Amino acid sequence: MKRGPNKGSFSLRERREAVKIRNQEMCDMAISIISEYINEHLSEVDSTYPNDCFENRSYARWAAYEIIERLNNEAERLPPHITESWREPIPPIDIIAGFLEEMECYICNGCDEQHERIFSIAKDLADEIILLFV
Repeated sequence: MKRGPNKGSFSLRERREAVKIRNQEMCDMAISIISEYINEHLSEVDSTYPNDCFENRSYARWAAYEIIERLNNEAERLPPHITESWREPIPPIDIIAGFLEEMECYICNGCDEQHERIFSIAKDLADEIILLFV
């Protein structure tokens, strides 16, 4: 005799949707943590600061907002059953690690000095942000 599914069991589609919702919540939490980090550590710098300090802070803020944008894109991605793509959701830490690796690639590809500085600042910021999640 074949047993029916347990009352509390999920279908494959329901499990995928539960994972997607959980990933949305995780992305939202990560965005909140990074936004708080920006407010505490990357506050606006006024024009009386030395030029290097102002630029470094600006590049770091750009990197933080770029990570937030990537997290937002993942959180807002349509469910797989609508897009007919069965790509698994990407956890926030993997998105941040992907950004970090991308910055390392840009640095290693022999860009000019100014761009190397920008990508190094972005990489360092991603390193700091990743530590907030481990």
